[in-house]
Amino acid sequence: MIGEVLLDQRVIAGIGNIYKCEALFAAGVDPRTPVAQLDSRALEAIYAAAHRLMAASVEGAAPMVGSPRRDHAVYGRTGKPCLRCGSSIACYSLGDPPRWTWSCPICQPATPLSRR
Repeated sequence: MIGEVLLDQRVIAGIGNIYKCEALFAAGVDPRTPVAQLDSRALEAIYAAAHRLMAASVEGAAPMVGSPRRDHAVYGRTGKPCLRCGSSIACYSLGDPPRWTWSCPICQPATPLSRR
């Protein structure tokens, strides 16, 4: 699943759980999507979003990363309305080891294989 791959420091270092959730939201990809179902454009969009969010955080321009009190699009917002569409943000355990993961069921639609 793409949510697990983003946390694998052997693939790319630096993306933690916050950036995993936020980058996948920005790219409109469900974290449970198998990597094999993503084309190169989707993967590029995910990694570009993570890079953009991480760079903004380093520059101090990202209000969504840093202190737990700051606003996030999905991270830590269980049951709150999506800032884009208004649906409830979902929270679930994902991966091995399991990590809490947040996503919007409307803005990040599940693929048939990601529903399993």
